[in-house]
Amino acid sequence: MSAAQGALEPHPDLDDLPVYLARAEETRSEHIYALKAKDTPWLTLKVWSSAGQGASHPLYFDAAVVEGVVDLALLQPQAVQSITVLVSPPPAPANPRPEPTRRPTTVFPSPSCPLPESGKLPAGTHTFPFSFQIPATVRIAHEGGDVISPLPPTYSTKGFPAFLEYHLSVAVHRGALRVDSTLSTALIYLPRSRPKPASAQRQRAYTELAEPPGPELDPQGWHALQGVIRGVMFSKVGVEVLCTMHVARPLCYARGSTIPFLLTFSSRDTQAVDLFTQPQSVKLVLEQIVTVGPDALRTKSAMLSPASTNASNTFGRIVSRGKCWALAEEEHKGPEERTLAGEIAVPRDVKPSFTFVRFTLSVSPVPPAAAPAAASCFMLPISGL
Repeated sequence: MSAAQGALEPHPDLDDLPVYLARAEETRSEHIYALKAKDTPWLTLKVWSSAGQGASHPLYFDAAVVEGVVDLALLQPQAVQSITVLVSPPPAPANPRPEPTRRPTTVFPSPSCPLPESGKLPAGTHTFPFSFQIPATVRIAHEGGDVISPLPPTYSTKGFPAFLEYHLSVAVHRGALRVDSTLSTALIYLPRSRPKPASAQRQRAYTELAEPPGPELDPQGWHALQGVIRGVMFSKVGVEVLCTMHVARPLCYARGSTIPFLLTFSSRDTQAVDLFTQPQSVKLVLEQIVTVGPDALRTKSAMLSPASTNASNTFGRIVSRGKCWALAEEEHKGPEERTLAGEIAVPRDVKPSFTFVRFTLSVSPVPPAAAPAAASCFMLPISGL
């Protein structure tokens, strides 16, 4: 989610069209979990998901239907008040008091299998099918009120102290003064989205296998950022160089794609321009940033000021490094201005951007130390494709 947007609003560069799954992604794999007594399963949870064969955890995309069965094997009649299935997030720094994503689904008793008059299920194996849809949003208590938030993706990264995980559980309730039994497994949830189309001129260039036009010919196809580099060259000459970074629109990128950019350096000191426009001199990275706590819901005006956020609640890691190259000589406007072109890859396994009340995951391209002002206020949403 972009820092410019309301905390729980979709990014304007996300397409409203639904995301369709490829035929291969519609293939369902089976997952089986069980509680055992003397090596014999007596409570079994079986579910089907979009995870690949051999995956340890079920995988569900947005608006997915969770389907499965609960098997209860009894050696003798037992008192069972109800059996429920539930999807819920566990406690985490971002969500200290989690609420279920939906009400528990009661699989017993049901119209097809009512509670016996004796209050006991007879000996034997009882099978209870269930099916329910994962909701797209969840209502959360926040600052004395309630907010409606899009359901965030599963997030857990080694080395990061914050995480968001979901659990699928089945509970056998035996009534007052009796111990309930619960069987639970983690599940992976990944909401999907797609960026809006690129500008018409960029699309035409891609179709014709031509170089996309620059910001002067296609102003709608680029987003501009500026920062000033001040320093000392050769230990004695003070220099000031204006760095302008253009990033291709729309400002939302699919995982596995690339982010095209242009870097323009301009200064009256032509020697400084020559030094800055050596491709090996430019270091541009894509940084994933996690913010936990009140700062996760800062508005854009607050995020523009680095001093407004609590550094102890913000964690970052580099997920990709950009590459750049010099443009043809005829594209330079003169000795006082030079432009480099480049791209930075969005890793296929990077998590999509999202904001979930006290937890924000964003991705930011960090320009040369040249332009700290630009780096501190620009976030790129990564779509869940």
